[in-house]
Amino acid sequence: MKRILCVIVLITTLSTAKADVIYSPYMLNMLSYSIEGVYSLEFALNYNSSISWWSGVGFLGSIIVPRVVPFYGIETAIEVRRYFKPDTYEGYNLGLYFGTALMRFPKVRQDSYYLGFVPGIKLTRKSYIKSKILLEPYVSLSAPITYMYPQHFDFPVFPVLTVGVRIGFNSLVRSKQS
Repeated sequence: MKRILCVIVLITTLSTAKADVIYSPYMLNMLSYSIEGVYSLEFALNYNSSISWWSGVGFLGSIIVPRVVPFYGIETAIEVRRYFKPDTYEGYNLGLYFGTALMRFPKVRQDSYYLGFVPGIKLTRKSYIKSKILLEPYVSLSAPITYMYPQHFDFPVFPVLTVGVRIGFNSLVRSKQS
């Protein structure tokens, strides 16, 4: 019952949402919140570093202007992580990432989408709810490079601080050396 309730809440929220690579093209959202559903594939490089590819859906809203309806969208990124606690690939880590996202703002014309290329740095606390079910609260600083389609309008690059949580599935591939 709890799982069904969580899925209903997530779907309801996503249907009215705005989406860390999930990002906001509007700069009034210099401080944002984000909730994402992701799948990540992580490759251990050595005893405290990894490279992670992740993809998912999510939304992002403004903390500064809470009345603004959130964006929602899809994302994919690659991230290099450095864990503070060696050989666990859990707990706190610092990551550099680059990703892309396709975002939609529900209150704008039906054919308006925002394509973003998002480099950033992220402090994450990785933990598992169950065996491969991931819970990652994070704080990130990114600089989205945004392009509006089909209107061909570019937005200025401006740093955005995001506080968020990622929930999803994670597969860790350890090398023989790690």
